[in-house]
Amino acid sequence: MSLGVSFVPASHILISIGTDVAERLLYLPSVFFVLSVGSGVTYLYRTASSFVNRLALALTCAGIVLLFCRVSFSYSKAWKSESSLFEYGLQTHPHNVKALINVGLLEQSSNYSRAIRLLEDGIKFSSHPTALINKAFVSKNS
Repeated sequence: MSLGVSFVPASHILISIGTDVAERLLYLPSVFFVLSVGSGVTYLYRTASSFVNRLALALTCAGIVLLFCRVSFSYSKAWKSESSLFEYGLQTHPHNVKALINVGLLEQSSNYSRAIRLLEDGIKFSSHPTALINKAFVSKNS
């Protein structure tokens, strides 16, 4: 119940808050999710009848935690610099207008032709005014 209630502000059901569901809106639902999972694991641990079942549950939980630690570590490589973060975003979402614009702006001094191509792709996928303005800015500065 609490998990569902915590999603209401980010879901636009009652009122529109003017933003997409972003990570800053998912902190409270994440807390309730973790508490729910913790309660479930605690219940399973207490109702496990034998040491083997409890050990299997503990090892499964440890394996899941290690798996997510590995995933987090691999994602942290993208956060080395602003350019690596934007490049990673462009690799994972090649049609994302914001990623195209950001990488295009970063490339304007080192690779002008790629910068223009990325900004044109941003305009092609969406007539986003920021892409138009930035293309004009990059073209003017060349």
